[in-house]
Amino acid sequence: MEPQKNTSQNIAQLINWLNSMGEKGYYKKSTVSAKIASIKNITDILNEKEQTDLLFLYQNIDSIVNRWATKTNAAPASIGPTKSHLKSSIEDYLEYQENPANFMPKTKRKIPIENKINKKKNKTRKITEEPCSKMEITSHKGFLPTIHIDIQIHIAADAPDSQIEKIFECIAKYLNR
Repeated sequence: MEPQKNTSQNIAQLINWLNSMGEKGYYKKSTVSAKIASIKNITDILNEKEQTDLLFLYQNIDSIVNRWATKTNAAPASIGPTKSHLKSSIEDYLEYQENPANFMPKTKRKIPIENKINKKKNKTRKITEEPCSKMEITSHKGFLPTIHIDIQIHIAADAPDSQIEKIFECIAKYLNR
């Protein structure tokens, strides 16, 4: 079902709908708050022409979220959840509009209890009583495993060279322990 063309009403309707569904127990309060915050953050960067309808927002979600992340200098860890909240909110809203009687939000889709129990049994680990220092390191064909670590550091452009050098000294000292 395509949303109506009046954006401010549609975004407002989506937010009101999320609040209503939270009050009815379809979503947790924290989920409703996170979804609404994501919607407001994203729609703040749209111009009026782009705010034509929810369908436009949904169809262009990748480019819009990328613009939001660039404009707000969003933390990389917040981009995925913001996009997910926005996308699932619109999908759930449109699904509800089509069939309110059979609506089930994505966050509430149930996994049969037997599957949950079987997954927990498969995830249990056997704990050895040997301390790690006594454990023997073995690897394929006698080679030690390699570790790759990516570190991202944000340093102000006007930071003095001495401060930058001190940062890298500290990192080197920590990694060489």
